[in-house]
Amino acid sequence: MEKRIEIKKVNKFYGKKQALFDIDLTIEQGMFGLLGRNGAGKTTLMKTLAALHKKKSGEITVCGVPIEKAKEIRVLTGYLPQDFSMYPNMKTDEALEYLGALSGIPKAECCKRITSLLRKVNLIEHRHKKV
Repeated sequence: MEKRIEIKKVNKFYGKKQALFDIDLTIEQGMFGLLGRNGAGKTTLMKTLAALHKKKSGEITVCGVPIEKAKEIRVLTGYLPQDFSMYPNMKTDEALEYLGALSGIPKAECCKRITSLLRKVNLIEHRHKKV
């Protein structure tokens, strides 16, 4: 499986306002930062890559899967917006378990992933604290 996101000549409009202008970008496996001023189109691009918004034109593939196959894309990706409100009384591991259930991940596998992911991001000691 290809492990990259390919974006070719992508455009997105909100009515007559163009939010994305001929975006050409290849994102290889690894960590990638998306920076820009307010209104630059960062959120629009992210929502388009997560198959939450439709593009007007151009091509996008995620791991070789065309963005139009939204269900397949959502299995491969996750999207967490900057302003994300969760149930404030949930503990970190409860919130992750809930999100895993929404994604259809079996409970035993989810518990293993939660521990592994919390270790990777140095939050294991916060797993029982409220979000």
